[in-house]
Amino acid sequence: MHIRAIYICAVVDICSTTFGNLFLLGAGFRIGGYMAKEKDSNLHWHPAFVEALGIELKEYSDKIEILPEFQLTTEPLRIDCVVIKKTKDLVIKKNFAAIFREWNILEYKNPRDHVSVNDFHKVYAYACLYSVLNKIPVDNISISFIESRHPKKLIDFLERVRHYTVEKNDTGIYTINGDVFAMQIIDSRYLSDSDNLWLKNLHCKHDRNTAAKLYIEINKDDNAGRLRAYIDVVSRANPKAFKEVLNMRAPTLMELVEETEVGKEWKKELEVKGRAEGEAKGKAEVARNLKSIGISNDLISQSTGLSLSEINML
Repeated sequence: MHIRAIYICAVVDICSTTFGNLFLLGAGFRIGGYMAKEKDSNLHWHPAFVEALGIELKEYSDKIEILPEFQLTTEPLRIDCVVIKKTKDLVIKKNFAAIFREWNILEYKNPRDHVSVNDFHKVYAYACLYSVLNKIPVDNISISFIESRHPKKLIDFLERVRHYTVEKNDTGIYTINGDVFAMQIIDSRYLSDSDNLWLKNLHCKHDRNTAAKLYIEINKDDNAGRLRAYIDVVSRANPKAFKEVLNMRAPTLMELVEETEVGKEWKKELEVKGRAEGEAKGKAEVARNLKSIGISNDLISQSTGLSLSEINML
């Protein structure tokens, strides 16, 4: 059995990695003729999402083909991600793939964004267009929306206006019933670490412990080579937590962080800070020695550059 996945992202800051027959390319995405702006322009969440999804499905990696873009028409109408099964009876044993059909459209929102009613209509329209252009039966298409917040307004709209029923699962997955398309909304905050480590942890609220745990998992099974964009964006989104991890001086963790651009920046900051702290300790030692032989605090201050209050505390 085979599966073919096409991940579609725009041609901005393309980040790629390769494992087996799996080629991941991604960047900020473009839909409907405009570039969707990240609220923090320095963070490119979509390539990280593509890599996270690739790791989630890595047991199928030798049966997955990744293409750089999927353009619906000659105009720039592009979908975030499309997963296509090469055989209809393929079962993907992942909780978020329970509704998957032969063709599966995924819309991802970064942690500072959300799936709006307009987003729902846009992706729904793209699914219809995808069906028409590729002559695919609509009941062979699924639509998944992935975000990091509770989709209260969207669910209210779907139930009140579209007259759908929305079933909540304890894994953070909301199944939408009542349409020819199989549809779901995924609140990635409530996915489990054991089943969906990479999708769940693609957020801005890490502490030192969760950051360290994530880096340990990244270091397993050569995941680091497949998750460079993921490591970079999660580190930048959680600088305090990951700087603390860097300060722990655990060799494997430091190596992973330092391989990223943000890690290189942080390493330089730590080196500057370390030199400053070393100089301060040296001055303090000199001041102690001068005090021990009876030199006045004023002269010690002039000699070392330490303030009188700093000298009095020695």
